[in-house]
Amino acid sequence: MSNDQTLPGNIVNKPIRSRYWILSAAILMFLVIVMGNITRVSDAAAACPDWPTCFGQLTFPADLSAQIAMLHRLLSGAALVVTAIAWGITAAHREGSTWVKRSLAAATLILLGQTGLGAGVVLLKSPALLSVLHLGLALTTFGLVLIALVAAFVHPATVIAKKAAIKTPFTHLTLATSLLVFVLLVSGALVTATETGAACGGWPLCNGGLPKNGAAWLAFGHRLITLVAAAFIIVQFLRAWQSQRSQPVQLSAATGALLLLVGQVLIGALKVQRGFPTDLVGLHAASAAALWGVQVVLAAGAWLSGRSAADELAESRQQRLPFGQRARDFLMLNKPIIVLLLLVTTYAGMVVGLKALPGFWVTFWTMIGGALAAGGSSALNQYIDRELDKNMQRTAKRPLPDGRLTPAEGLAYGLGACLLSFFLMAGFVNLLAAILSLAGMIYYV
Repeated sequence: MSNDQTLPGNIVNKPIRSRYWILSAAILMFLVIVMGNITRVSDAAAACPDWPTCFGQLTFPADLSAQIAMLHRLLSGAALVVTAIAWGITAAHREGSTWVKRSLAAATLILLGQTGLGAGVVLLKSPALLSVLHLGLALTTFGLVLIALVAAFVHPATVIAKKAAIKTPFTHLTLATSLLVFVLLVSGALVTATETGAACGGWPLCNGGLPKNGAAWLAFGHRLITLVAAAFIIVQFLRAWQSQRSQPVQLSAATGALLLLVGQVLIGALKVQRGFPTDLVGLHAASAAALWGVQVVLAAGAWLSGRSAADELAESRQQRLPFGQRARDFLMLNKPIIVLLLLVTTYAGMVVGLKALPGFWVTFWTMIGGALAAGGSSALNQYIDRELDKNMQRTAKRPLPDGRLTPAEGLAYGLGACLLSFFLMAGFVNLLAAILSLAGMIYYV
């Protein structure tokens, strides 16, 4: 069966050949940012004082810190090559919208500049402003690749958005929130690079009052930006569940942004409390990069959707089922009986593995995380099978095939539950349990 779709105006919607190259570039850029953050926080850059080699050697170093630095460089090189290939394929076949071509072209050129800037960060012993600029350009490149990704997968042909789409209140909100998240991440990197965090002791004020000097004001300003960005993300989430319930990309991304913010705060607090363990430092860096990525996907999806302010207003005014009915429908997405059976076997495995009864709090968080993981996986499974479920009497009355919940609501709920499960397991059980739980979610779906 052909994947082509006929769109208004006799436009044929053909898949872009480079779309999986773009996806690979986005994954690599995410890993580059995560490894860059780990390198900066752990001072791994100093373990390889020269560039591009490590102590003049082309072989992979034996020291862990040097390995982190070299892995960051290798990932950066791979991201540049893959992004350039995606741009080349798109240009050679003259396919994709202007958004795809220009985003990939800009990303490739910035990555070329990043190569020289990265060398400067190493050779000049990571001056603070240069290091922050390096991160800012990396975030910009990641954002450009994600814009191309949304344009390639979600809107492959008609990606030139209607002017009305840019004027919608929700689009304005997502763009403002994206800018705040960008400033939040860059300001956090600046605080880390200049080591000014200690100048503002206590929380939320500095030693119980206002800052006394420039360093303290810098750290305090980062906290203020965090609060403002959090407020915007919360409002964005609430608005999405009012006016974007028919839009899978926008609703899922808005839900993911809120939960990534929650996870970022949780892991950040636990990281400080536990003395900066490596696993939580890495997870904190990954969640920060993921927050930026999800926010860009949300803004790009809203911008390129072609929806008008009237469309959003009409959807927000649509009559919904009573709260109790909607709550029962979301509960049904979890398949609660199956979840309960899975928790019984989970606890049995904990007892057998430990050869004793596990502690209360480990058991509590494992059960909560396990329930969310199983419930979220069930919701995602029902989202995927929603059309098939309409054809069977046993499943036709489920919330999604029956139309009581929109497909976007089912997808957003499933992804949100899985994401929250991962952070709870990583924070209060251990990272291995969180990763194994995530693997189980993917396998089930």
